[in-house]
Amino acid sequence: MRLRTGWSVTAIGPSRLGTDPDDLAGLDALGLAPWASTEQPCFIAIRPGIWHGRRLVAPGGPETFGEPF
Repeated sequence: MRLRTGWSVTAIGPSRLGTDPDDLAGLDALGLAPWASTEQPCFIAIRPGIWHGRRLVAPGGPETFGEPF
């Protein structure tokens, strides 16, 4: 049986729309794809001050939820 795992992560802090052409070119070169279709792609920069995350494991796996980091 193949187990499905993932992460739930929250980053809290000030954000801004990415507009610098050099930054956008570097981000675009990463080949990232948006989850939702958009007319025009955009990038949001976040300066996180608070991080919270948890590892999630499918029911029946070795553990249901991982420890927060």
